[in-house]
Amino acid sequence: MKPFTRTSPNVAGLVLKSGSLSMEAGNAATYRIRLLSPPDASVTVTPASDDETAATVSGPLTFEADNWHVPQTVTVTGAAPGAATISHSISTTDGSYKKIPAADLPEVSVTVSGTDNPVSLSVSGNGAVDEGDPALTVTATLGTANATGQALAIPVQVRASGTTAVAGDYTLAGTISIAAGALSGETDFEAVDDSDVEALETVVVELGSPLPSGLSAGAADHVTIEVGDNDAPVNACLSATVLQDVQDYAQETVNGDAHVTRWKQALAGFGARNGETPM
Repeated sequence: MKPFTRTSPNVAGLVLKSGSLSMEAGNAATYRIRLLSPPDASVTVTPASDDETAATVSGPLTFEADNWHVPQTVTVTGAAPGAATISHSISTTDGSYKKIPAADLPEVSVTVSGTDNPVSLSVSGNGAVDEGDPALTVTATLGTANATGQALAIPVQVRASGTTAVAGDYTLAGTISIAAGALSGETDFEAVDDSDVEALETVVVELGSPLPSGLSAGAADHVTIEVGDNDAPVNACLSATVLQDVQDYAQETVNGDAHVTRWKQALAGFGARNGETPM
């Protein structure tokens, strides 16, 4: 932390009235800043937070030749528990101020305390979907609305433990975006419609890591989804008629070509009932 800049008397620089701030999440604190010497042109000082998920900061301040020595106020708002550094940049045509190296400009250290905002997961459709059905909606919900001033990217992933489906059986985005000011965000879970005959499968979707600063996993940190198959199993096509064909063949005493012909007839009956071309 560099609370002020001064290399020699009457040179360009910035002076801060405070080099560190502490606050609760959702509250604000201020510090004051002024120029070290009178400028030859307008000087605009812009504060910036290096982590806006923890703390945000107010906008640019302009100093003139007649008010360079009057401290102006910068407001820092705690968005979520964490830490941030407020840096400053200068924009001017003044020869002395525009030559100040960025490394020589002062910074303010910010510490934000408070309870983490919990995030929980839920899923539509009671967590059940068949291949070819419309996608389910997986929702991430905060305990309180997103006050960071920017979108939050909530990581989600498939938990290996408890999941029986393979990756190609479903599609799921890796993050859920919660817009600034919003309480929740959504993403789709879709069961891939393939031609494989499969048993009922399970997919466990959980919160990933790390979560954005100031967030923690809520009680509902995962959801379980059951994926049903829409492909009829082969043995379901063995109708009573097909079984009778095979039984009739087994009871007959046939030899030579008659044996081969009757076996082909039985298989043709089975193939036709499965949408296949008879032998």
